[in-house]
Amino acid sequence: MSLMASHTDGSRSATAVRSASSKALAHVPPPAASHAREAEPLPPSCAREQLLLAVGIISAPQFHGRRSLLRHSWLLSPNVVPRSTAPVCAMFVIRSGGMRGSEGALLRREAHAYKDVFLLPAVAYNETRLRGPLLSLVEWLRFAAEHLSHATFIAKVDDDTWLHTADLARLLAHTSAQFPPPAPLYLGVHTYSHWV
Repeated sequence: MSLMASHTDGSRSATAVRSASSKALAHVPPPAASHAREAEPLPPSCAREQLLLAVGIISAPQFHGRRSLLRHSWLLSPNVVPRSTAPVCAMFVIRSGGMRGSEGALLRREAHAYKDVFLLPAVAYNETRLRGPLLSLVEWLRFAAEHLSHATFIAKVDDDTWLHTADLARLLAHTSAQFPPPAPLYLGVHTYSHWV
């Protein structure tokens, strides 16, 4: 599992990024002008001022089943949007660049029906298994830094991750009280690996 929830202060390590740290993305070049996109509207409760955590769930276009399982499991938790006072907002982050035909139509219908999908036309839908999730993460963090800066924490999880949102919200609230903004904070696990 990779959950990013951050205040980064070098000595701590975990994964949730405090959203005020949009400067962390300054070194990432903006998408090419041909891929510039209008921001999709946020789910109404994600736009609230008092949002503790905004979660980007990285998913590939073909994983409809995984998204359905999450929508029928932890995304039904009482503290997850769309409830009007929920402290947690979750959105699926799906690469969709160049997608046409029935697959594209199916993905657009899913986005319209559930209103919890953030489509990424700047990332090719058929991007490799290694590059696709990484490019999706970069786009999610860009979007979150710009449009979800009112969230105390920004997080990233994969679509095969189960979150116990009540415990996570308590942990983040406690951690935020111990290290109040604008102190940088990172919660999660860093793993360093490479392929030979």
